[in-house]
Amino acid sequence: MQITYDPANTPLQGQTERGVRALVYQFVNFKWKASDLEMRPDSGKYKGVVNLDKNSGIAVFKFLAGDSVDNNQDQSYAHLLAAPDGGNSQAVGAYAGWGLLRADRFGHGISGYFKKASITDTAFYYWMNSEITRHPLESSEAVAYPFSQSVMVYQGQSGIPRIKRVIGFLKNKGGEQNLLRARAIYQQVLHQSAAVDSLDAILLETYPRGSVARLKAYRVFEQERELDKKRMLGERFLADFPQSSTNVEFDEMNRVSYLNVYQAVISIAWMKKDYQVLSRYASGLPYPVLINVFYRNIQNLHDRKDVPDEVLYPYAKQLVTRFENFRSETPTEHWQLSSKQWAAQYEDYFAKSVLPTYINILRNTGHENDALTYAQRAEETLKYSRASVNEDYAFLLNKRKESERLREVLLESMKLNQSTPVMLGMIKEDYVRKHKSEDGFDAYLNSLKDEKLTASNASELKSETINVKMPDWKMMDLNGKQVSSASLRGKTVVLDFWATWCVPCKASMPGMKMAVEHFSKDKDVVFYFVDTEERSLTYKQDAAKYILDNKYPFNVLFDNKITGEKTNNEVYQQAIKIFKLSGIPMKLVIDPKGNVRYFKSGYHGSPTALADEMIEMVNFTKKAD
Repeated sequence: MQITYDPANTPLQGQTERGVRALVYQFVNFKWKASDLEMRPDSGKYKGVVNLDKNSGIAVFKFLAGDSVDNNQDQSYAHLLAAPDGGNSQAVGAYAGWGLLRADRFGHGISGYFKKASITDTAFYYWMNSEITRHPLESSEAVAYPFSQSVMVYQGQSGIPRIKRVIGFLKNKGGEQNLLRARAIYQQVLHQSAAVDSLDAILLETYPRGSVARLKAYRVFEQERELDKKRMLGERFLADFPQSSTNVEFDEMNRVSYLNVYQAVISIAWMKKDYQVLSRYASGLPYPVLINVFYRNIQNLHDRKDVPDEVLYPYAKQLVTRFENFRSETPTEHWQLSSKQWAAQYEDYFAKSVLPTYINILRNTGHENDALTYAQRAEETLKYSRASVNEDYAFLLNKRKESERLREVLLESMKLNQSTPVMLGMIKEDYVRKHKSEDGFDAYLNSLKDEKLTASNASELKSETINVKMPDWKMMDLNGKQVSSASLRGKTVVLDFWATWCVPCKASMPGMKMAVEHFSKDKDVVFYFVDTEERSLTYKQDAAKYILDNKYPFNVLFDNKITGEKTNNEVYQQAIKIFKLSGIPMKLVIDPKGNVRYFKSGYHGSPTALADEMIEMVNFTKKAD
């Protein structure tokens, strides 16, 4: 089928410098399938040829140019295909596809196609009934469930006899799939739990490794609280009911989560340092499970340094290998994406959420060639926007003495203010080598930053200035000396709330160190790092050791523990009640009169950007009225 698209008077008008591309969604055997459509320019319009599947009932189009999208103002570009025999009827699936496309509230449409899908209950029923009436042999089983939904919303209680006839039809046709369709109607449309239980008994006896048996086994697993037994039940579940042969719709409807099973089995094993269990499952992990396992079992443990990278490396490698299997294979969960869309989404996630951790593990374990290859690949997506990757890349290039590429990484990273103390050291070393002196280095460093970005950040910070009274407080420092807010009147005070268990808190400290050192000679500016929300009995010793081991020149205070509370969080709680936000790291910048001028929570990953932000906030606070 050939189509012609005219971008005039559409959202794509004036946006077609790089051409127009299209996505095609076909309703094939009552399932949606997505594909890319190449569009070629032709006298201001665009033309393309669609390869229609012989079993397609309807073709739906979406046109794109840059970030602009045209779906006919949320009305859709859809073409109901004619029956192959050339009669007056539409093709099998055409009516159902047209109704399901717009009845997105029932969960059978194209996710993300509409901003707001619109169809009346009457129209939904009309199209589903048309499909059943025109193509009873081909469609009656496949659309029995959505058809029953349409009958109920259109006719209400008066439609129940007809819905029961649908159930009777499915039971007479037989087979597990039809019985599951009948079950879904009892459960989701009629809400008849007794009928569901009765049908479950039949399904369990007839299909002992079927979907209902899987649901029963999952519920036993889910209810188990003893960890060793839970792991055993999980491993048995995965052996008896492999996800590769599961019924996805049934699992979603009944909340059967393979992610929960895999994660429990692997996490329980890893708690006991039985790391080998991951090798048993890594090569077959489904994509959503893979994301979760990598984050929990590799990234978290790496960031917290709970497990040495030498131990994590072989398992990280296995998971990355599994990730790469999906590079050209769209997971079933992302069926609505075309192959090009999926490839772009995959690479974006892989570069931003997997590679930063994996590159650092490779670097730390001596696999530097692989680390360099992945760093280069990551930067193609990140474009120097991630300080941690920039540092690893710079380290690897520096070690290989690739000075030109190293210089590019250092300068591009500084331009975006996504640098680290280690990288600043490299820049300084190069500067001194060329200028034979450190004189003028600070000015040079600032000149490397993007002026517009710097000005924009400063303007944004200035607009975020507040003026809120901070409650008076008293806390003890590392030496057991009391420090009070009253004793700090006349000074600009920075309180940085952190905890020994908090990964982003610790990650932010190199940037905070830069800010502390910047004001080290200013007696009117003081920084205090408030250790809060601690549960360990040895948290004071742990905090002191961490600060000492990392040679941070920080003044540490310990938040107060209120009687009856499980953690030391008195001052922290006072702060979050004022600002209605929680989470650490949390930074307060307080003016000489004791008023909070800035409140910031979280850490965005760049030491240099954080240092600049803190310096700007302190300077604005010092100048505040």
